[in-house]
Amino acid sequence: MLACLFFFVGCTKEEQEQIEDLIPELSPVYEVYKGNEKVITVTLEDILNPADQENWEVIQLTYGDSLTFKDISTEGEPTGRSWSLNGNKEEVNATTAEVTVIYNVEGEHVAGEVTFIREGGDHPDASIQTEIPLKVNVSVPVLLPAFKVMMGDSLIYELKEGETVPENTAEWAMVELTEGATLSFINTTNQNMFTSSYWLVDGVDQDSVKGNEVSLTFATVGEFNTHQLLIERVDGMYPDVTTSVSIPITIKVIEEVKPVLTAGVKVFLASDKTTPLYTIAAGENGEEATLEIDEGTTLVFEAEATEGTTLAWSINNGSTQTSSASSFEVLFEEVKEGLGVHTLTLSKEEHDTVEIQIPLTIKVNQVVPELLPAFKVMKGDLLVYELKAGETVPTDQADWASVKIDKGESLSFINTSDANLFTSTYWFVDGMEEDSVKGNEVNLTFATAGEFNTHQVVIERKESNYPDLRTTVVIPLMVEVVEEVVIPELIPTFKVMNGDQLVYELKEGETIPGDTEEWATVELDEGDALSFINTTNEDLFTSTYWVLEGVEEDTLKGNSVEGVFKTEGEYIVHELVIERKDAEYPDLTEKVVIPVKVQVKKVDLGPQPPKASVQVFLSTDLETPIYEIPEGKVGEGKSIAIEKGTTLVFKTQTKESPTVQWTVNNGTVQTSTATSFEVPFDENNDALTAHKLTLSKEGFEDVEILVPLSIEVFTSEALKAGFSIYKNDDLNTPIYTLTAGEEETATTLEINQGDRLTFVDQSTGQPTGRTWKINNGTEEVTSQEASFEVTYSNHGTDFGFGLMVERKGHEKFKDADLDYPSKVKVNVKEVQNDPTLKAGKVTDNGSGVLYFDVSHPLTPFTSAEVLSDFKVSIQNIEANYSNANASISEVKLADGNNKRIEIYLVENFFNSDDIQVEYTGNKIQSLLGVALSTFTAENVEMNGVVSYMDNAMAGFETPVSDDALNEAFGWYISLKNPKEAEKIERVTTAASTGNASMHFAFDLNGSGTRSHKFNTSKGTNEFSVEEGEYEISIDVFIPQGSSAIDLIRTNISTNDDTVDQDVFVNVPWVFSDFPNMKYGEWVTLRQRITLKTIVHGAIKMNFKENDMKLDGLHDFYMDNIQLRKVEARQ
Repeated sequence: MLACLFFFVGCTKEEQEQIEDLIPELSPVYEVYKGNEKVITVTLEDILNPADQENWEVIQLTYGDSLTFKDISTEGEPTGRSWSLNGNKEEVNATTAEVTVIYNVEGEHVAGEVTFIREGGDHPDASIQTEIPLKVNVSVPVLLPAFKVMMGDSLIYELKEGETVPENTAEWAMVELTEGATLSFINTTNQNMFTSSYWLVDGVDQDSVKGNEVSLTFATVGEFNTHQLLIERVDGMYPDVTTSVSIPITIKVIEEVKPVLTAGVKVFLASDKTTPLYTIAAGENGEEATLEIDEGTTLVFEAEATEGTTLAWSINNGSTQTSSASSFEVLFEEVKEGLGVHTLTLSKEEHDTVEIQIPLTIKVNQVVPELLPAFKVMKGDLLVYELKAGETVPTDQADWASVKIDKGESLSFINTSDANLFTSTYWFVDGMEEDSVKGNEVNLTFATAGEFNTHQVVIERKESNYPDLRTTVVIPLMVEVVEEVVIPELIPTFKVMNGDQLVYELKEGETIPGDTEEWATVELDEGDALSFINTTNEDLFTSTYWVLEGVEEDTLKGNSVEGVFKTEGEYIVHELVIERKDAEYPDLTEKVVIPVKVQVKKVDLGPQPPKASVQVFLSTDLETPIYEIPEGKVGEGKSIAIEKGTTLVFKTQTKESPTVQWTVNNGTVQTSTATSFEVPFDENNDALTAHKLTLSKEGFEDVEILVPLSIEVFTSEALKAGFSIYKNDDLNTPIYTLTAGEEETATTLEINQGDRLTFVDQSTGQPTGRTWKINNGTEEVTSQEASFEVTYSNHGTDFGFGLMVERKGHEKFKDADLDYPSKVKVNVKEVQNDPTLKAGKVTDNGSGVLYFDVSHPLTPFTSAEVLSDFKVSIQNIEANYSNANASISEVKLADGNNKRIEIYLVENFFNSDDIQVEYTGNKIQSLLGVALSTFTAENVEMNGVVSYMDNAMAGFETPVSDDALNEAFGWYISLKNPKEAEKIERVTTAASTGNASMHFAFDLNGSGTRSHKFNTSKGTNEFSVEEGEYEISIDVFIPQGSSAIDLIRTNISTNDDTVDQDVFVNVPWVFSDFPNMKYGEWVTLRQRITLKTIVHGAIKMNFKENDMKLDGLHDFYMDNIQLRKVEARQ
C-alpha cells in the first residue's frame, strides 16, 4: 500500500480509491472584518453551496471606510490564495493571508472573488475559486451647511446642520448697523466635509471673500439682503462637490449721526478727590449753588467727556484761570465774597462747539488760625518746664514740674506761642511783689523764701489781622525758694589717755606737728592699753574709725575706744578717720594723723603655766588642718567621718616647752609624748571621742586640753554591678536578672528580630551614674539613663553589652568606678513580618521554561510536593489550539537563585500562545516559614524571543550627553509649533524597567493640524528584520486624573529620508481598545504586525492633532519599546 501511495504505479482501482481517501480535501475558510467586528465567515460548505446573489450579506459603508479579508484556512494543506477585490479606485489584487480594502468608490459593489491554492506539496495540486458572498454599499456623507453671523459677541443668526433657510424674507433676521460697522460670518459646517468657504455678501466692497471665518465691514448706507455662502470640496476626503446656501439676513446700514457734545463736571477739594462738592451730569444744566471755602484752598475741576473732545476751562478765582486738561486744579488764595462766571467749552472735529455754564458761586473766607499757647520756664540755661503748642497742662499737681532756688535767684518766663497770633503777654507769678508782669519774655526774681505754685500766663490779641482774643493758661510749676544754709566746718579734735593721764590732745584750730620729734611719747608694758577719744563736735559727724599700729585689730570703730598693745616694739603710725553720711550736712570724710609714739617694752612676768595649740591633719595632707584649737582657747565640738584605714596626725605647738602627753581614742586608747602623733583608724566605729592633750611643767599643775572631736570610722561600700532585662512591653517580669554581687554565668537570650529589650540598672555601692554600652546588631548604642530601651532591628548572634557604674562626690564614700562586661549574649532570630509574594510577572525565558520571582528566599522543596499546586493553560486561537491543563514535568528552584521558581512543561510552547499560570498551594515557604501566597490565573509575559531593539535605547537609559540629560541617545524629537507646556523629554523620575522613560505632554486639539514626532535616529538606533509576523510592545504610564490619550501612531519603515511604502507598516495604539489599560500604573500594550524584510529599520511615532478625539492635555510616560518575532504554532 505504501508503494502505491508513493509511486502510484501498478495499483489496482480499489487501491487507487483507498489512496484517494488518504489525500486531504482542500477546505478553505475565510472571514471579513469591519474593524474588530466580524462581518461574515465563509467555509467550504458555503463555497460549495453558494447562496443567490440577492440573498448575499449587504454591508453599509461610508466613503473611506475599510474591510479586512482574512484567510484562516488550515485543512487540506493550503499553500496560498489570491484575492481580487472591488470598491477601490484601483483594483485590489493580493496574495497575502490578510488584505484590507479602503472603499473610495460610491455605490454598491460586489466584494470580489478569492482563489485558494494547494501546490508543490506531497499531495496533488488543487484550487478553489469562489465569489465572496458580500455586497458593499458605499455612500458619501451629505454635506450639510451650517454657519452663524455675529455682531461682536451677539448672535445675529445661526443655521445648524440639517436646518433649512426660511423662504419667506419676512422670517429672516434683521440687523441695523451704522456706517463702518462690521459683522462676523463663520462657517460651522463639519470641517471634514469641505475644503473652502466663499462669502458673497451684499453691501460690502468685495464680491466674494474666502475663509471659514471672515469679518466684513459695511461702509455704504442702504438695505442689503442678497447674501450667499458657497461651500466647496476639492481633493478632500470625499468626492469633489460645491454647494451654496442663502444667508437669511436683512442688513440695514444707516448714516452715522454725530451726537451733541456733552460732558459731566465735578468739583472736588484737592485734599479729597473721592467726594464731589458740586456736580453737573452729562447733557444736563447745572443747578445754581454757593460754595464756601477757606482762603488758600485748592479746588479740582474735573470733566468726563467723549473721547477726542477738546476742553477749555474758564474758572474765576479773582482772575480768570484757563486749562485744557480734564482735571484742573485752581488755588483760591484771596478772601472774596462771591466768585462766579465759570465755564467749560467742548469742541471736536465735525461737531458743534458747546459751552457749559457752571453756575457755582464760590465764597472765599478768611482763615483764623487757632492760638495754641506755648511757653517755657528757664533757670539760667536749665529748662525747668515747657508747654509746647497743642499740649495740655496736667490737672494733677503731682505731675507738675518743681524747682528749688535760693532766695534772690531768678527764673525766666518766655512766651513761645506763634507771634503772629497774639499782641501781648501778661505773667501772673506767685511770690512776686507785682500782681502781673507784661512782656513776651520776662526775668523774675524771687525775694521771699517759701513755696509758690499759683502762676498763670494771659495771652491777648487786639487790633490785629485776626479777631480779638484773650486766653489764660495755668503754669504747672512748684517753686521752692530757700534761704542760703551755712555749713559749719568740721574741725577734728581728740585726745589720747593712758589711764587718767593725758598723753596727747588736739584742740580746735590746732595743727599736727610735722616733725615726729615733736610728737608725744608714751611707754607701755606688753598688754597695756591706751584710750582714744573723739572730741569733735558730734553734730558734724556720724562715725569714727581708729587705725592703730601695734593693735591686733586693723581698725577700731567708736567715738571712744581702747587699744591694747601686746607686742614689744615702737609704733608711730596711727590715724583718726571721721565720717559723715546721710546727715543734715553733706557727706564728708576727714583723716587726721595721731602724733603719738607708743613704745611697748617686754615685761618679765616670771614662770607661766603651759599653753599649747592643737591641730589635727589627714596624714595625706599636712598643710590643711581638719580641726584646730588656738592657744589659750577652748576647743569647739566637731564631728568628722573618715575611711577605715585612714591615719590622722595630731600636732601641738607650745612656747614654754612643757612635757606633752597625747591621749587619742581609735577604738583603744593611744598615747604619745611627741608633739606630732600619727594615729591609724583601722576599725569601723560610729563615734570615737575622749581625746585630750596633757601639758606638764615643773612648778605648775598639769593642764588638760580637751579635744572635743567625734570621729566616725567607716568602710566605703564597694560598687557591684546588678541589672534586670525586660522584653518588649512587659516591664513587670524580667527575662534576666543579675543580683548585685553575684557571680554571673554565661547566658544567651533568644529574641526575635524587631523585639525591644529594656535594661534597668540595679547596681549597689551608692553609684551616682552609669553608662550602658549595648550592641543592638546595627551599632553600639550608649546611654546614661538608669532604664534604657534598645530595639534589635537586625538578626544575628552573640550581641553583647556592658555596664560601667561610677561614684563621684559622695558625702562619705570615696570616688570609685566599675567597668562590667556582661557575660550575657543576645541572639536575634530573623523574622519575616510580611507575606511571601510573587514579584513581577510570570515570564518565559525563551528556552521552554516559565519562571517567576518571589519576594523572599525560599526553603528547598521537591517537584513532587508542589507539582499539583500549579495549573498551566495554553491557547492559540490562530492555530485553533487549546489545552486547559497543560502537563507540567517539573517545578523547582532556579539554580543559584532561591528567589526564582521555574516551571517546565511537557509540551513545547510558542510566543504566539496565550499562556496562563495559577498557584493554589501552601507548601512553598520562605526560609523563615511564611508560605508563598496563592495567585489566580495570570497571563505569561512571552519575552523569551530576543527583541530587535537595543535594550538601552528601548528603555531610554542613555542620555545624549551630560549637558542634555533630558534627551535620549538614539532618538530624535520634533515638535511642530509647540505650545508653552508641550514637551517630549527623558526623565528619571518614572520607569517601568531600568532608570529612565520618556515623558510626553501635549495640549492637542482634534481640529488642529499640528503633528509632533518621536523617531529613532538615523544610523544610531536602527534594526533589521526578515519578513514575518512580529509583536511590538510598549510600556505606558498615564497619571491618575490626566486626560485619556486617544492615539499614538507608530510607523515602522526604512530609516531613509523618505518612507518606503513597500515595507511601511502603520501601528495605531488606540488606548481604549486595550482591556488592561489602567491609570496610575505601568501597563504593557502589545500588537501583532506583519513585516516585510527591512535592512535598516526605524520606528517613527506620530502624535497628530486630527487623530485625536479628545481636546486638551495629553500627559503620559512611555518605556521599554520591544519588537519580537512571533513563533507561529502550526
